[in-house]
This record gives sequence, structure tokens and C-alpha cells, in this order.
Amino acid sequence: MALILEIVVPIFGLVVLGYLLARTPLLTVEGTKGLSQFVFYCAIPALLFRAGTRLFTAEPLEPGLLVAFFGGGLTIQLGIMLWLWKVRGRSLPEATMAGLCAAFTNTVMLGLPLAYSLFGDRGLLLTSSVIAANGLIYYTLTTTLIELGQGKGSSPLGNVLSGLAALVRNPILMGMAIGIVWGAVGIPIPAPAAKMIDLLAAAAPPVALFALGASLVQFKLAGDLGEVAWITMVKLIVSPALVGTIGYFVAGLTGDTLALAILLASTPVGINPFLIATRYGVYVQRCGSAVLVTTGFSILSLTVLIALLAPGG
Repeated sequence: MALILEIVVPIFGLVVLGYLLARTPLLTVEGTKGLSQFVFYCAIPALLFRAGTRLFTAEPLEPGLLVAFFGGGLTIQLGIMLWLWKVRGRSLPEATMAGLCAAFTNTVMLGLPLAYSLFGDRGLLLTSSVIAANGLIYYTLTTTLIELGQGKGSSPLGNVLSGLAALVRNPILMGMAIGIVWGAVGIPIPAPAAKMIDLLAAAAPPVALFALGASLVQFKLAGDLGEVAWITMVKLIVSPALVGTIGYFVAGLTGDTLALAILLASTPVGINPFLIATRYGVYVQRCGSAVLVTTGFSILSLTVLIALLAPGG
């Protein structure tokens, strides 16, 4: 119980605080956007840079984590997509977006703070390896299927190249990459710069969680709430169970690495599916509702999983 209070209450307390303050005149939409940009462009890159410099003093990264995480996620996305498209007669773009909402996780705003709280720098680096592949795999697959369904005919290769270009420009991944290179070279960081990096890194988890809560104000319950309900069950229950099964029986994961894979899979729907839905004008209301509902119910599901899987839990 003490572990739950020490981890869950601060994490979701900051999310709730951000949500409540964003519903007042004190925090405007522009203010929320500014906080999110600070997290994305400054604080989390600094956190991952610092962790990256320590990579060579830590245990090697675990490729089995990616096998488990994406094996489970892609199985869910493609399974739901095929069921809705071929069996239920839904359009390919809608079916694809429903599958994405059931599979895509909030690894940046919630997964990174959670991984850091539970597993320290190694948790950060493992999570960042998931983030590196997350955008490329899901963005490429989803946009290709949507554009094929809408008859636009964009080439899969073009979408892959677009995804790679986005990864190169991603400040979160760049922060990690520069940190790893810096640590490999072994050049000491000047004291003033190290202090500034430490201050930014310390700000990353609380500000990310606060900004996540504040950003939830833009989402409203709308669309087919019955469908949102089963997507929520798949996202918060089926997804972590499947990832854990693949991780243990296929990838051979154990201990903290297996626990992290399950916890990352159990985080709520991230904002990227909503951005894709808005871009293509497909599944927008249900996707926004899924972000809101899965985040709310993840307070309960993650509390249970943290109690079971956290070190010392």
C-alpha cells in the first residue's frame, strides 16, 4: 500500500491537477500548448540525454521488449481492423483507426514518468527505445491503410520515408541519441551545462504529467460510447495481458523488463491517434473519447498493475 501511495498518487495527482486548472481561466489553451512544447522540446530531451550518457554503465538494452510490445500492439490493431472491416463491413479507414486506438499507448507523457519513477535511468532508456519505433511502425501502417481506403494511393515507401524523417526531427529521440554518443566518447559535461540539464530533467516528469492532464480538457465524450467502452477494455486489459504473454513465452522476458513491457502496454491511448484522426477526418469523436476514457480508467488499472509489478511490490 505504501508503494502505491508513493507512486500512483503523485503521478495521477499531477494529471488531475492539470485537468482541473485547465478548466479555469488560470490556464488557457495557449498555456497548455506552451507547457506541452516545453516538455517535448526541452525537459524530456534533457532527461533522456542525461540517461543516455549513463547507458554504458548500465545493463544492455533488451530487444525482446520491442518484440513483446509491438507483437502485442500490432496483433490487436490488425485484428480489430480486419474484424471491423471484413466482418462488420466498416470502411478501412474507420476500422484502422479503431484498431490504432486500442493499441497505441501514451509512452511519452505518461510512460516515461512512470518508467522513471519505477525503474530509473534504465526504465527511461528502455521506454525511449519503444518511442523510437512507435511512431515509425504505427504511423506508417496507419497512414498507409487510411490512404489506401480513401483511394489516395500514397506509396508505403513514401510513408516509411516520411516516418523516418519525423524520427530524425524528433527532439526526444535526438536528446537520447546525443546523450548516448556523449557517454560513449566520455567527455565530461561542463558543470554549468550539467546543472542546467539536471534542472530541466527534474522538471520533465511533473510538467509532463501536469500537461497531460491539462490537454485532456480538449476531449469530450462523443460518438459511439459503446465502441469506446470495448476499446477501453481492450486497451487497458487485453493489451497488457497479450504483451505480457508474448514477452514471457516468446521473447523470454523476466523481472523488471517484463514488468515494464506490461506497464507501458497498459498506459492509456496517446494523443497521436487523435491527431491522425483529425488530419484525415476519420473517427475523430470516438478517438477523442477513447483518449479521455482510457486515461480516466487507467488510474485504476495502473494502480493494480503497479502494486503487482513494481520493484518491491
